[in-house]
Amino acid sequence: DPNLKWYFTNQTFDFAMMANSGVRVPVGDSYCTLAMDWLHDENRQGRHGLKETAWDHIELDMREFKEAFKRKRGETIQEVLLREMKNNPESARSYASLDAHATFRVFKWLKHSLGKQQMTDGTPLWAYFQAVEMPFTRVLHNCCRRGIMIDVGYLDELSPKIQVDIDELQKELNKMAGVEVNPRSPLQLRSLFFDKLKLKPIKYTSGGASGNRQPSTDVNVLTRFAEDGIEAAQLVLDIRGLGKMKGTYVDGLRKWVDPDLRIHPTLTQHVAVTGRLSSVDPNLQNIPRPATDKFGIRTAFMPKEDHVLLVIDYEQLEMRLMAHYSEEQNMIDVINRGWDIHAGTASLMFGHKYEEIIAAGKKKKVAAKDPSIKLTRMEKQMCEDRQAAKSIGFGLNYGEGPKKLGKSLGKTTDEAKDLIQQYFMPYPAVREFIDSTHHYIKHHYMIETILGRPRRFPEMEYLGPLNRWKMRGSEKATLAQCERQSVNSVIQGS
Repeated sequence: DPNLKWYFTNQTFDFAMMANSGVRVPVGDSYCTLAMDWLHDENRQGRHGLKETAWDHIELDMREFKEAFKRKRGETIQEVLLREMKNNPESARSYASLDAHATFRVFKWLKHSLGKQQMTDGTPLWAYFQAVEMPFTRVLHNCCRRGIMIDVGYLDELSPKIQVDIDELQKELNKMAGVEVNPRSPLQLRSLFFDKLKLKPIKYTSGGASGNRQPSTDVNVLTRFAEDGIEAAQLVLDIRGLGKMKGTYVDGLRKWVDPDLRIHPTLTQHVAVTGRLSSVDPNLQNIPRPATDKFGIRTAFMPKEDHVLLVIDYEQLEMRLMAHYSEEQNMIDVINRGWDIHAGTASLMFGHKYEEIIAAGKKKKVAAKDPSIKLTRMEKQMCEDRQAAKSIGFGLNYGEGPKKLGKSLGKTTDEAKDLIQQYFMPYPAVREFIDSTHHYIKHHYMIETILGRPRRFPEMEYLGPLNRWKMRGSEKATLAQCERQSVNSVIQGS
């Protein structure tokens, strides 16, 4: 009946339970209080479930499952429910019907609240919810339910092949070190790089509670060593990369495959505060890219017979959104020329010819497979400059400051500050957009995505109109964090 309305908490889960029980998924309008409460206030993390919203919004105290039913040793939740429904049906009915009662009351409270809250153009958030979030919940259910087919035989073939490569690389590393080296042991890596190879430390650890700072061997340091031609560093990175690929993607994906050779991830719209889509169990949003994966993990995903799998990617989307919001003409020109945005930025920042940066990047890829090919000093510099442009561009989108940028580039904080200033030289409108976003949250305590979804910063309201030089250290840290998150929320949320 399309005229029936349905009210759920965690609709995608309930839809799955209905479908698994042989009940047809409702066709009438369906509302999810989880998605509604996330839109009502994304900062109440951990408080969006039914029991939490029932207490917070309507002061209804609901019993926990373990309070309502005694669970015998070794019993599953399903066994507890079946036993209670058989032996004490009234108790089971009471517990279940309270869930339905609470869901409907929470829905009415949230509908009223979203109706009162407005976007900056005057549109009530309830209208936004109905237009965007509500139909999207059903789309996510369909995606999860259908899942995606995976070639299990291909994964089974890959696993031992990757292990062979790992073992070979490990032998090379051990031979080079003269002892067996655990590539995940900071102590053993420090002994290898700083005692045996006598390399100069790039940075130091924080020292933790003891305050005993040690030369760092994190991924940024290892990457820097590898770029400088230190073979042992490249071996460690390769072993780690292959280990993650095998554990997380090859063997890891295998355990999620159902009898129909399909994986059904949980896709949610109520995990990331910016409103972006999230994937868990398993996370299919971070499968290695073909350019960095010689084993081709992505080719394991396939269409069923007589179907086509279409792969669509919006190239360098964050940078395009930055160009849109800042209206920076130089950045728009780089994009409209069809240039690689990072190479184009490096060309504007450092004065290299765009074509030469691209050629250096291609040569670097070939040299990685053929040690006889060597890059000139200028070619190495152009590759470094493109990486710097890329790190700064994404860093600004993600709200990174000069300290974090310096760590990722292996530079000092002052050097990173200079690079950021250099980035803004051809892109002054990007700086204006960032500054204006920081200014906006100080007065409005929120920003909006391209569709008008709010991302709120209640901390800014708490800080009030304090001048920066009158703030305490903790207040300055809070302000800096909100400023970083504001720009990221506009770009990532959109």
